[in-house]
Formats: sequence, C-alpha cells, structure tokens
Amino acid sequence: ANTRKLVLTFDDGPHPTNSPKLLDILKKYNVKATFFTVGEVLKKYPKIGKRIVEEGHILAGHDWRHTNSNSESAKQFAEGLTMSVKQVKKHYPNREMYYRFPYGAYGRHQKYHHFNVMKEVSQKLFSENCINFAFWDMDTSDWVSNMLPKDIFQTLKAHFDGGKAYRFKKTTVNGRTKYVKEPFTIKNPIAGGVVLMHDIHAKTV
Repeated sequence: ANTRKLVLTFDDGPHPTNSPKLLDILKKYNVKATFFTVGEVLKKYPKIGKRIVEEGHILAGHDWRHTNSNSESAKQFAEGLTMSVKQVKKHYPNREMYYRFPYGAYGRHQKYHHFNVMKEVSQKLFSENCINFAFWDMDTSDWVSNMLPKDIFQTLKAHFDGGKAYRFKKTTVNGRTKYVKEPFTIKNPIAGGVVLMHDIHAKTV
C-alpha cells in the first residue's frame, strides 16, 4: 500500500488477438506483467506463451479449465492443477511458479483444503513446496459486460487517488443471473499493489 507502484496481472488467456496486442503495448513502454493462463488455452496457443516468456514476463497458471475449485473433488483439483503447472513449465523454465485460483475461489470444500493439495502437487512435481498462490489488491472488474475502457481506467485511478470507481453487481434478468457495473466511491485508496485484469477482453487492451 502507498507505494504508487503497480503489479500488472492478466487472467484467462492467452487470447489469439488481444494478448499479442497487449504484448505490443507492454513492449513499447518496457513494462513487465504476469499472465495467469488457462492450461488448455495455453496448449492451444503455445506461440503466445513462448512470446510472453521471451519478452520477460512471468507466465503463471490459472488452472487447466476456468472452473470453481470449490466444486471439485480433491482428485479433480489436483489433476487440473498438475496439468496447468506442467503446461506452464513447458514454456517457463524459471524456478518460481505462480498460481491463481479461478474466481479467487478456494478453501470452501467441506472435505479438504486446497492449499494442502497444492502442497502435495508441488512436492510431487518439484520435490518442494514452491507453487506460490497469488491474489490481488485492486480488481478493475474489466470483465463486466457493460464496462467501458474509460471505466476500467477510472476504477484503477480511484484505487490510487480515491473517488468514483466501478465494481460488479449481481442481478437477475428474466430468471437469468447477470452481472452489471455498479458505481461506488473509494475513500481510502491503497495506492499500490497487484492489479487484476484480463487479456481476453479487447476493452482492457
């Protein structure tokens, strides 16, 4: 907090057109970021994963599929995590391994705790506990359907200086769940930290 520094992170990719555009922007301004990739998508677009690493960014895992781990058995979660980590390591040889739970959802399964499984998978793959769980400090809500590029920027700015920002609101329309943006005011900005965004959205790029 109060560092006035950002750690840029992008989830759910790589995307065949948006991710390369984002990489061009980051390269232009010599900015490094962390990409939390979905394993089965990274397998589909290995050249983008290779480029992410070659240009000095961190390639990380976001599970094999974008599923809520709280709904998975310990075996299912372990299998998805293992496949995700192995896919990342095909491109990212660096020692560290970062992982972010889809939806930031973990620890709510009645029969086991996800961190215990994460430790077991880490021991099995690397003979030590080195898979690092990563969260975020600032959620831009860039995935919400009616968010505009200016809204994403305004939300990020408000996390630094305070003021109007946007978050997601859950509503029901014709019996179906929908998420829309909701304005709110940030009174005590943290002014620094890890930013959550998604490189699969053109409006974010």
